[in-house]
Amino acid sequence: MPPVTNALSPRFQDALIGTQPNLRPALELNDMALTFQQASQNATLEEIFFYACALFPAAYALTIEGGQGKRSPMVQPFRDPWNPNHPHKSRQVIFTDGRSYLKERLPKLPIHPNIGTLVLKGAWNIIRQPSDFDTIVEALPNLREWHCLYAKPKTEAYKTLCMLIRSPPPTIHHLNICLDGLCGKPSSFPEKWRSVYDSHHLCVELGTLAPNLESISFTGRICGSLFKTAVASALRMRDPPNLKSVDLIVRNCCRSSSLWNDGTGIYNLDFIAAFTRLVIEAIRSLRTFTKLNFLRIRFIDLDSPNPLLNPYFQMQGNTVMGIWNEEILSTVKEARPDARFEGLEYYEQGWGSREMVGERAMGGGRPKSICVDTYSLLLDSS
Repeated sequence: MPPVTNALSPRFQDALIGTQPNLRPALELNDMALTFQQASQNATLEEIFFYACALFPAAYALTIEGGQGKRSPMVQPFRDPWNPNHPHKSRQVIFTDGRSYLKERLPKLPIHPNIGTLVLKGAWNIIRQPSDFDTIVEALPNLREWHCLYAKPKTEAYKTLCMLIRSPPPTIHHLNICLDGLCGKPSSFPEKWRSVYDSHHLCVELGTLAPNLESISFTGRICGSLFKTAVASALRMRDPPNLKSVDLIVRNCCRSSSLWNDGTGIYNLDFIAAFTRLVIEAIRSLRTFTKLNFLRIRFIDLDSPNPLLNPYFQMQGNTVMGIWNEEILSTVKEARPDARFEGLEYYEQGWGSREMVGERAMGGGRPKSICVDTYSLLLDSS
């Protein structure tokens, strides 16, 4: 059976060159024909961008799937970057000691000026070092929203993201990172990450970047350092921060590398304490991020014996729901005096340190309020 080809037909090529003459050199390259043979010969980023520019010049979003299989090959940026006839290769004249030298530079991807949203699925097979991302960003001058999704947690990917976020493209205002997919398994064990946190801490890097963004979505290991660093970074800025939305899916909380067990779950009181500290730091940051009107922090455990009691905290406008204790209530009162916690019954009016009764986690639906002490009672009764 002959191989299936996705190359452009000669008739379509002639029509395409008639409207965009600058595409002729690329069309004349035989290796631009996309003939699928095996996974190791998948399309290059150059071919993807070429066809995106040619066929969808008005497209606003671009999704690239890198694959999630074991030992799947990396998506290469170029098929033959050292080809002297490459249409996107540039040459630079360098003058040294009175002599001129012609230096060839690696080619660049075709520029798509209308793409504003970039979605990278299976990102490990697309970006493995900062230069890989730089190659893509140079072709998207108007990029405003970036989604970077990994199927499984990788320490190498964690390190790469830390380096990327230190110097992101200034045009990006919306960031979505998923380092740990919701596979229903416990998040990565501490032994795998102890060597990483000494030199790389993504929470700190995200916090430094946060005041320059409008929205952040993150799935993976996270801790209160994100909000502490974000506040410190925002206070150094001349203009007020524009952060309006934060959505965190907590797979685990960063904790001391000396801990022999940093597991998760509603029966792990150390995790509940770390999650509570994360929530308190997030609430404190509301005093600095005055435009932040949506904050959601949630732990999702598909194997939980009682999924309705998975801890979460959500603030939308002046409505607050989720876990609470006296410190959380008082911090909310200080940061957003007009906010009200749903699902709480007061013996007295007001926010003082008086007895409160949370909505019972029985019956239909997730409870609007969960007292932190509930998890200790669950452990005692188990």
